[in-house]
Amino acid sequence: MAYAAQKTTLQVLLPSTSYASVADVTAIAMNGISVAELDFSSLSTTSKTALVGVKDNGTISLSICMFESVGSSGTDAQYYLRPEVYKNGASAASWRLLFAGDTTGSAATYVTFSAYVTSLNVSAAVDGIVQASVTLRITGSLTWTN
Repeated sequence: MAYAAQKTTLQVLLPSTSYASVADVTAIAMNGISVAELDFSSLSTTSKTALVGVKDNGTISLSICMFESVGSSGTDAQYYLRPEVYKNGASAASWRLLFAGDTTGSAATYVTFSAYVTSLNVSAAVDGIVQASVTLRITGSLTWTN
């Protein structure tokens, strides 16, 4: 079943224990979810043998229009897009990626995870708008709900 991308939302859990949506997102991608392969082939085996290792939940990359401020306090979602929020061993933030629902209008599916920002790149061009690309590094497990 297909999901429509429109109205997909990235949210961060604020200290007030409510979720706030990141404003003006134009694209979101989950990248690099993988597991390690542990090769334990020996000189006596006739075929490669392997075990599955630790899962890497990868990254989330997003593009946003810079209409909103980058945030100056922990009371808005844009604040958590700043890499310096996570300096000196600060805890990762709790995030939720909410898919708008399938094409039949069913209830939304979402995934929750902890992540910190590894990069923030801002660009501006002639006849364009100021845009930012942000990469979140997922740490720990993903929890899928539908």
